[in-house]
Amino acid sequence: MLPAVIAMTSLISQAPAAAPTIQPCLSQPMPAALDSVGKPPIASDVIEFSATPSLQHPERAWVVRVSRRGTVEARIEVVRLRRQETCNRYDIEARWQAPLQQAEYGVIAKRVMPVAVPAASVFIPVPLGQLPEVVTDGTGLRLRLRSAEWEVSRSLNHYDRDGGTISAIFRDLVSKSVPASELPREDWRTN
Repeated sequence: MLPAVIAMTSLISQAPAAAPTIQPCLSQPMPAALDSVGKPPIASDVIEFSATPSLQHPERAWVVRVSRRGTVEARIEVVRLRRQETCNRYDIEARWQAPLQQAEYGVIAKRVMPVAVPAASVFIPVPLGQLPEVVTDGTGLRLRLRSAEWEVSRSLNHYDRDGGTISAIFRDLVSKSVPASELPREDWRTN
């Protein structure tokens, strides 16, 4: 009887998956990469990062999400998206997930906070000569921190000073979570 159950279990696990439901293409602007990966698997505190290289075909984006639920569980999730050719939305091309130590989450949060939370000077007018540098091309970055009480989000570019700092933090996380053959380049383009 046991071999029959094992054989049946093996057949069930090899059965083809149900065909995915095809969503109609709505007339809409392209959603942000961060909003294209669904809700985090655990949701107490979340640090999300996306990198969207420009001038790349096919267009891809990377999302890195670090989340924790109190002191119980922490996770890292890396998602590679591919923009559809005929519709303004992303498809999930690949996803990697792994548990994360609570201490690791804390280290990441401490590294990200200086760039994520704006200084008071951001809200005070500055003389024209002190305006931040403008980068017109490259890899657009988005950083979002969420908890039950608040959310802060910031747009950056891989080629500006703060962007390079944040990009390196998350690129390091990706290099530990994604197989070497799948890693993006330093500027988040795929090879």
